[in-house]
Amino acid sequence: MKRLIYFIASLALPLAVLGACNPDFDGPETDPPGPTGSIVVGLSMTGPQVDRDGCGVRLDDARCGRLQAGDDLVLSRVPTGMHTLTLHGLEANCSVTGGTARTLQVLKDEVEFVQFYANCGPAVKREICSDVGELTARCGDES
Repeated sequence: MKRLIYFIASLALPLAVLGACNPDFDGPETDPPGPTGSIVVGLSMTGPQVDRDGCGVRLDDARCGRLQAGDDLVLSRVPTGMHTLTLHGLEANCSVTGGTARTLQVLKDEVEFVQFYANCGPAVKREICSDVGELTARCGDES
C-alpha cells in the first residue's frame, strides 16, 4: 500500500509542475495539490548583437513562456519544493553567465526571483557550402 501511495504522489508532482506552465503562463486552471509559491524570471542581455527574439523558459522540462531582454516572466502557483529553470533557444553568439539552468527552492506563499545575464557577441556567420561535380562553392574564401 505504501508503494502505491508513493507512486501516486510521484505522478502528481510532475502534473502539478506542468500545470504551473499553461499557455497563459499564469498558473493552472485549477490549483495544484498542496502549497504553492511563485517565481519571477528576468533576462538581461548585453553586447553588440543581442538575440532579438529572446529565448524560451522551462520549469522542470515544462515550457513556460518566452523572455526578451529586459522582460520578466511570472510563474504563479508553482508547487513548493526544488525546481530547475532553464533557458533554451538563445542564439549561438550569446552566452549566459553561470549557465542556462538555475536550481531553486519554492517556498509556500513566497516569491523567488531568478535573474539571467546573457552577453551576446557579434552574430555567428552561417554559410552553406556545396560540392557538385566541377562546381564548388567555397566557404570563407573570397578569392
